[in-house]
Amino acid sequence: IQFKMILFRCDAGPEVGLGHLIRSSVLGVELSKITNKKITFVINSSEKIISKYLDRNYFNIIQSYTKIGTDDDFKFFKNYMQDDCLLIVDSRFVRQKDINYWSSYSYLIGINDGINKLSWPIILDYNLDAKKRNSYDLIGPKYNLINSNFFYEIEKNQGLPRVLITMGGEDPENLTSWIIKNGAKALEKFDVRVIIGAAHPDSQTVKSDISKYLPKADIIDSPPNLVDHAIWSNFAITAGGMSAYELAASGNTLIGIALEKHQVPLLKSMDEIGALDYLGEYRDITEAKLITCLGKLFDDSVKADKLRNSAKKIFPSSGSHLAAARILDLWRHKLV
Repeated sequence: IQFKMILFRCDAGPEVGLGHLIRSSVLGVELSKITNKKITFVINSSEKIISKYLDRNYFNIIQSYTKIGTDDDFKFFKNYMQDDCLLIVDSRFVRQKDINYWSSYSYLIGINDGINKLSWPIILDYNLDAKKRNSYDLIGPKYNLINSNFFYEIEKNQGLPRVLITMGGEDPENLTSWIIKNGAKALEKFDVRVIIGAAHPDSQTVKSDISKYLPKADIIDSPPNLVDHAIWSNFAITAGGMSAYELAASGNTLIGIALEKHQVPLLKSMDEIGALDYLGEYRDITEAKLITCLGKLFDDSVKADKLRNSAKKIFPSSGSHLAAARILDLWRHKLV
């Protein structure tokens, strides 16, 4: 069967973060490899972010000046849709009327975290608490869209803690600086790497806080992905976005802090199965709570290993190829 156009719609930046784009691009690359076609990717974002996260070997990129979930975007995006195209959308700002319109023209799949109770024809949701609603939905960790390089095996449990601090792509409240100031007493003895995300609002403050409180720490400014750092580290302090799953896959003992309400279910579900130590929402965390948690995990290697091993079990391997093959299979049956 001759596949028609494959189209992605996703935004990235300070308001929406980078996780949606990162996982969409992982899926898009797999679809491109299987079909041997370039994927059309429509995105509202900066050139810095686009060039860092979307490989033009796999994607034809169309820059949108309108945002998902607005009437202007609705009009703009209409121009790029073809009848019976495969459309994959990843955004928490989608409206039900957008979904209804798109699904009348395309084979529509929503990459969805269950934040908005919207009615998609088919969803891909690899969160631990995701629920299947029909036989077409792609549900659960086996369909995870984690870059396969995170699953690279190295023996890293011996020796001292190597700690990664990453609050995701945007960190609007600059929790990174708060962790550095308040965790310094527990962290200063160890190797630390601090990730400053590509959409961070104030990287200068983070850098000056590091030089003041953790002068030996390495600063990694807007890396294209976390792979090398996640594999290097054996402990990570993380927010509740896509990074938490990437760090779980690469074998880290995780301490989770929710930056936004929608991150709470992800972190709680990992905490409940013993795959992460959840500290709470950032507004409720004190210096004492952070120091106590770090001290306990650094001093108790049995507990740290237990968390690390439970985290690795959630995602034994990348699910992006499985997800791409399943989506093409569903679409193929629709086109026949």
